[in-house]
Amino acid sequence: MSLDEIDGMDNLDNLSNIDDLSNEKDLVLRNTGNVTHISSNDLVEHVEIRPDLIAISCFEIIELSLARKLKVVPVKFENDIVTIAMANPSDLSAMDDLRYKLGNYDVIFVASEENMINAAISRWSRTVAQSAESEVIKEFKTEATESNKVEEMDEDSGKMSKLILKMLEQAVSLNASDVHIEPNENEVMVRFRVDGVLQPHTKYPLGVANGIVNFFKVQGDMEVADRRRPQDGRFGKIISGREVDFRIVTIPTAHGPEGIVIRLFDQSRARLNIDEVGFHKHIVDPFIKVLESPHGMILVTGPTGSGKTTTLYASLGLIATPDRKVLTIEDPVEIRFQGITQVQVNEEAQLTFSTALKSFLRADPDIMLVGEIRDSETANLAAQAALTGHLVLSTLHTNEAAGAATRLVNLGLEPFIITSALKGVLAQRLMRKLCRSCAEPFEASEEEIRSVKWPEDIEMPDMLWRANKNGCPTCDHSGYKGRLVVGELILISDAVAQSIIEMNSSIDIEKIAITEGMKTLHYDAIKWVAEGATSLEEVKRAGV
Repeated sequence: MSLDEIDGMDNLDNLSNIDDLSNEKDLVLRNTGNVTHISSNDLVEHVEIRPDLIAISCFEIIELSLARKLKVVPVKFENDIVTIAMANPSDLSAMDDLRYKLGNYDVIFVASEENMINAAISRWSRTVAQSAESEVIKEFKTEATESNKVEEMDEDSGKMSKLILKMLEQAVSLNASDVHIEPNENEVMVRFRVDGVLQPHTKYPLGVANGIVNFFKVQGDMEVADRRRPQDGRFGKIISGREVDFRIVTIPTAHGPEGIVIRLFDQSRARLNIDEVGFHKHIVDPFIKVLESPHGMILVTGPTGSGKTTTLYASLGLIATPDRKVLTIEDPVEIRFQGITQVQVNEEAQLTFSTALKSFLRADPDIMLVGEIRDSETANLAAQAALTGHLVLSTLHTNEAAGAATRLVNLGLEPFIITSALKGVLAQRLMRKLCRSCAEPFEASEEEIRSVKWPEDIEMPDMLWRANKNGCPTCDHSGYKGRLVVGELILISDAVAQSIIEMNSSIDIEKIAITEGMKTLHYDAIKWVAEGATSLEEVKRAGV
């Protein structure tokens, strides 16, 4: 499988054998040769666009919010003629709106793939936010220089609000999962975690540190004056037209100003069906069959940030039908889900996983979701619920699926209880996807193949793909864009159950599961490499 098949679109750099829309020097637009008939006399040409080559001046023609709403982007502006690429060339109402907005200009409409439009809008949003953020910092530094001293910027300052908003807009446009604000002795460093990797974003003057922390404390309903202990909070905000929840953690530091970490949850991207999460067919088909069980316990395991909550809620999307009562207990509630009852852990009110489960058992549920099994009481209550006619979904921190049974034994469950209650365990990881715009094909050496222990039953393609060391504007020069999921699924068969009862090691349990057809995390990762979705280097980095 090629990169094009993986991502469902053509490589943006593959511009050969395509006629120019306008002239030979134009690399922004390339005609694909296809057209859409919008009337008996009108045609809309289909083009490929290069988001990284669109002039910044084009982004000043219409509002970003309108571009997002209509899924359009201005791509050229010459001699009072505006060329606008649109995802839906049959949307005559959108065309009329844009002609009205741009009444002083002639407008040419072209059609392009929706993901190309989205890539251009993302770059547009990032450019606007970066420019505004830089301007605020410049003003702050100028004022500090003129007064010959560095004054703190108050959290109520309009400039502070503007600075933070622009920082968050950039984080959202980059699909960052976390923002790390780290003060040191001289400055404040800001880093974004994008596709699982921390990346430097910018540096602020030290004078803004307390203002930033206090701003987030106010938003997260935390104690502003308490700087001696870590605090947690959360708030929601519309950022660039997207509904985003922010989970905040403050960290007292040795340098004075507190550090802060903000986790982002884009609610518009959170809801998926289980078959949309991205698992290979050999995992998703049997997992769906397990989810259809009327009762029992199903666990999703993996380290923090491996996508366990997304998988659980995607599972609920399949089984949380109107005729079933669903209760969840989470710490915190990360994804809002219509039609179910979600409960947030509140230790100050003595509302914990275990106390909530005790109440749930008296509330006539069909399905219960437990955010995490982290102690023996929660483990016993979850197993009890699974054995008394309820379907229980939860997460556990183990590296492999086979380690779940051992972990439950360590938490105090008897092996015969585990085998009676447990239906299946899904372990998962996230790995970065190669950027489709700049990935490079290469012929792997025998040594490279041996070093990753290539499975014998996965066919070796003629060429593998790797990240471009310099990257491109589409991937912010990282060589990777987006993430994919790697998984392994153990079903509790008679042989696996017997091994658990005998209290065998996780290695022995895994060997039995493999003989029964289970594919390991490593196998699944190499399968993605063979399909051209990721690289050998990423498999090694992820440690699968």
